[in-house]
Amino acid sequence: MHRSLGGLPAHPKYDALVSGCLPTDVFDAEVEVHQHKHLVFVRRIPAVREITKRVNAAYDKQLGTKIAQALAPDDSRRLRQWETSHWSREAFNLLFSNEGEAGDPALLEDNEAAPEEHVDADAEVHSQVANLFVVKKAGADRSTDCSNFSLRLRKPESLFSLLLEPASDYRTGTYRYYNRKRSGGRPRDEYASAALLARSHGAVTAPESEFDQPMPTLWGLMYELLPPTDRERIESLAGDTGVAESFGHYLKNGFLFASPVIVELYCWYAAFCRARETGNVQQRYLAFLGFMSSKLRGSLALAYFRAALETFEALRESWEGNFKTHWHVLTGLSSPALYASGEVKDRQRLILGFNSPFYPNVLATTSVLQEGVNLHMQCCKVHHYGIAWTPGDNEQRVGRVDRLFGKVNTQLMHHGQAELSIHYPYLARSFDEEQLASFIREKYFVEACMDACRQPRVSAEIDLRHTSDAWRSYLRTPKKDTSVPAPEDPFPYKRDERPAGEYQPHLSDIAVG
Repeated sequence: MHRSLGGLPAHPKYDALVSGCLPTDVFDAEVEVHQHKHLVFVRRIPAVREITKRVNAAYDKQLGTKIAQALAPDDSRRLRQWETSHWSREAFNLLFSNEGEAGDPALLEDNEAAPEEHVDADAEVHSQVANLFVVKKAGADRSTDCSNFSLRLRKPESLFSLLLEPASDYRTGTYRYYNRKRSGGRPRDEYASAALLARSHGAVTAPESEFDQPMPTLWGLMYELLPPTDRERIESLAGDTGVAESFGHYLKNGFLFASPVIVELYCWYAAFCRARETGNVQQRYLAFLGFMSSKLRGSLALAYFRAALETFEALRESWEGNFKTHWHVLTGLSSPALYASGEVKDRQRLILGFNSPFYPNVLATTSVLQEGVNLHMQCCKVHHYGIAWTPGDNEQRVGRVDRLFGKVNTQLMHHGQAELSIHYPYLARSFDEEQLASFIREKYFVEACMDACRQPRVSAEIDLRHTSDAWRSYLRTPKKDTSVPAPEDPFPYKRDERPAGEYQPHLSDIAVG
């Protein structure tokens, strides 16, 4: 019904939240990747779906516009028509079928896409632009030019699958050979297995399997642009082939399925195809890498590569199972915003994705993620769309990201300062504001009691008798003046000091036998 009326209806509180969670330009690589992460708490299950839908729709406007401008840079009419269709798959094929490359039927043969790609249980909530890069099981619009491009990057029979392979030495190494085998009575080239063999110090010696020129990878091109700290991380990875291969899968699945990098790569490829480069597939592959090389500095691909390097080791230690399954869990995280509630059974994959640089960028959740989970490795922004009933519950929610070894802690270590943003959206001059005012006031006095080591009065009731227009004065805002020295800890930690009065058992107190 909303679509028939022109889109989602305006709503001041939803609109303010979406605006706060949406980057000004998702393709601006100058903005650090972690700045896109937002944790949103709500009280009602329908609200998590509505927030997720609206955030994805806002992302789709940026992603869809980027794709349309890459395919038809001088035709704003088609962009408006596609946007009017709410970025539908059918409209995309109808409007832009003549702009992409001709589809290769071989790419769709024996396509064993990950099962997560076909989960459409909540398709209306998910990103419609991300859906373009998915191959459907059947139907007239089974594939799109976007999904064909994605298949080129992951089908081992496509030379372009080398693009997202690790460098042969995990630094800048190139590939010299490929495999040739017979399938269905005709020869087929296969590149991924030969690349893996080269990385494991093997060799392919058949004369017909040698490239005309050494084939580089995107990994190798980006390595040249890395600062020394990131090169040191790669050196550490390269010392253990199993770990380096795991990082390769982590990066490839994140690029292909769970980030806007796939849109950036596709737009580059669309612009490359407009140049009408000729030659065999090897020449076109090398020409495409040459086309990309001037765009990598300041690109999303490089920004996400660096962010993945920074976070991989901690994630690998925490999620050992994904280390063994080649990070396939990332293939099901294709939307910028996702939600968690009691109805969502596989919440662990959402937690993993949110702690990585990849999707989801916005995680809307009910109280199911209020306690006992870590969501702190990339996020330092919390939105209380629906406030908790008690100050303790509120503190638990903020505590999902306000934790040691999280992004806030990392920023303090690297820059000496950090910001944890806590937002309370509300509808002004309504009962919504009165509830928030009562809660903030109650929270203030509970914190004062805790600081004085007194037992605060505990109640789940929201008391509206003492609200006032000055409730914002109860918000605690950190002072930005850092010239005042921090107070000395009156009870510093001493490793060998025992608490006064601690009971120490005597040998005679210990029962024998």
